[in-house]
Amino acid sequence: MSAFTTIFFITFGYFSYKIFGSSSNFGAESQIAKALVNANSAYSSNMDERKFIKFRVEYESLNPNVLVLGSSRIMQIGEHNYAGKVLNLGVSGSSIEDIIAIADIATKKFKPSTLFIGVDPWLYNSKSGHKRWKSLNDEYITAISFIDNGNVHNSNYEDTNKNSFLVTLGAKIYSIVNHQQLVPLDELPESRDKIRKDGSRVYNATYANTNAKDITSGFDSLLNYAMKNYVYSKESEEIFSKFLDVYSKKYKVVLVLSPYHPDLYLRMVNERPIYLQIENDFREFAKSHNLEIIGSYNPTNIGCSSTDFFDGMHPKDVCMGNVIKQLGSAR
Repeated sequence: MSAFTTIFFITFGYFSYKIFGSSSNFGAESQIAKALVNANSAYSSNMDERKFIKFRVEYESLNPNVLVLGSSRIMQIGEHNYAGKVLNLGVSGSSIEDIIAIADIATKKFKPSTLFIGVDPWLYNSKSGHKRWKSLNDEYITAISFIDNGNVHNSNYEDTNKNSFLVTLGAKIYSIVNHQQLVPLDELPESRDKIRKDGSRVYNATYANTNAKDITSGFDSLLNYAMKNYVYSKESEEIFSKFLDVYSKKYKVVLVLSPYHPDLYLRMVNERPIYLQIENDFREFAKSHNLEIIGSYNPTNIGCSSTDFFDGMHPKDVCMGNVIKQLGSAR
C-alpha cells in the first residue's frame, strides 16, 4: 500500500468518524433522536445508547412529569402503562454512574416531579463488568462534583454538539445519497426494534415472540448476568446513597425492582440466594432514606406470569404496568 493510499484511508476514516460518529449531530444516535421529536416512534439501530440519550435530551421538546432511569429491565415503563407524561431514559446494562450522569443531563433541561430509578442486583457489584457508562465519563464527573457538595447542578442545559461547516455539508450530502427510513408506519413489532416517543421499546417480532423453550435455554447466562462474581462495593452504595439524598430533596424518587421470569426466579432462590438478600437490602435502604420502593425481583409478588416476559430478565409492558400499580401502596 502506497503512502498516499495510507494517508487517504486515514484521512477518510477520521472525517467519517467526525461526521457520523456517535457524538456527531449526523450519526445514528442523533438522527434517531431527531426523528422522535415529531414521530410516535423510530426504528432503533446498533448505536451508543448513552450518546443517544444525550441527543434525546437536547432535541426533545416534551415536558415530562416523570423521568425513568435504569437498565433495559425498566424500558417498558411508558405512557401506555403510566397515566402521565413519561420520558424513559433507560440504557442497557445501566450502572450507578449511568444513572447519576443521565439524571444530571436530563434535569438540567426538564423539570419533572418524579424520578423512577431501577435498582438492579448488580448496582453495588464491583465485579459486574459494566463499563459502558464511560461514554458519559465527563458528564458523570460533572454530576458527581455537585453531589459531593450536596447539591443538584445549578446550571442550565447547554448544547455541546457543535459541528463545522464542512462536517455539516458532508453529512447533508451523505444523507441525501444514503437516505434511510427512520420512522415506521405504526408501533407493531417488525424485523427491527423501535423506540417510542416516550422512550419505551417495541422489540422486534422474533424477540417479542420467543417461545418458552428458547426462553428457558437462556437462563444459565442470565442467572449470572453481571453477577457471576459478586463483590459488594461499599463505595458504590455510598455514592448511590449520596445521589439519592441530594435528588430526593428536589424530586419524588421512586426505586423500582423489576421482576425476573418465574422459573428463573426459582433458580435464584435455590442456586443464588444473594438475589433475595439484595432485594431485602434495597428495601431496608429505601426505608432508611424515606423513599418509596415498588416492584420485586419475585414476579409472584407483582402478579406476573411466565407469558409476561420477553426472556428471563426482561418483563413485558403488562408486567411493568403491574409494578406501577403499586405506587403509593407500599414503602
